[in-house]
Amino acid sequence: MKIIKFITCPVLFVLCLFSCHKEPYEDIENKIRVVVECNIPKAPVHIFTSGYQVTVKGGWEQQFVTKDEYIGVEATCEDSDALITVEVYVNGHLKDEVSGNGWVNTRYIRLK
Repeated sequence: MKIIKFITCPVLFVLCLFSCHKEPYEDIENKIRVVVECNIPKAPVHIFTSGYQVTVKGGWEQQFVTKDEYIGVEATCEDSDALITVEVYVNGHLKDEVSGNGWVNTRYIRLK
């Protein structure tokens, strides 16, 4: 019984230390660039992403810095014939590109 207590106490102590440890990636900032294009220049496109909700016509490009863990982009157009293309770059690297008519949604991209 003493052996179990002797082993259990140090193991719990080590687990407690690691659970309180701050992850080194929590303060990492990622530079995000989102590019949205529509093949019908006069069709309004509604764009939803981290911190942004805008309506544009034709095309849109935005850069921002974030400490978020994930990012995703959704773009919709009332004209179902409109071809929407969304590109998401993280730190200069293309991470996702999707195209579709009327509505597109990128996958959630893990940043950390």
